[in-house]
Order: sequence, then structure tokens, then C-alpha cells
Amino acid sequence: MALIISMDKANHDFLKIIEKVRNGEEVILEDNGNPIINIFPYRKKKNKRVANLAKDKIWISEDFDQPLSDDIIKDFYQ
Repeated sequence: MALIISMDKANHDFLKIIEKVRNGEEVILEDNGNPIINIFPYRKKKNKRVANLAKDKIWISEDFDQPLSDDIIKDFYQ
């Protein structure tokens, strides 16, 4: 559950708020009872991209970047 703090209190206790976030806590700052910002710990992505995963599984036509025919363009606007 997130810790909800007013903007006034956040101005005075900013370093304490940052420490809570570093420890994994989510903090919501509010102004006049309205939530305005959500602060949460940065999470690194678990899955790294792997090169060549789709190698030899994808085929791209030699003319993929050529202009489309008028018939195909008409179909987009029907």
C-alpha cells in the first residue's frame, strides 16, 4: 500500500521520502487532497534483449519500401 503525503509535508521531508522509496515503498504526493504524483522505486527490466532471436524466421520483401499501388491506397480510404 502506498504512503500518501501532502505537498507541504513533502517539501519538508523530501530526503525521508526518497529513503522510503529506496527501501521499496511507493509514495503518493497530494495537493489539497488530490493525488498529483506517484513516486515508486525504479525497477530494472528482467529480460534483456537477445540479438538474432528471430534470425531466419522473418522475411522482408525486396520491394517493401516501394510506393503502394493506387488500388491499395484506395482501399485504405474506403
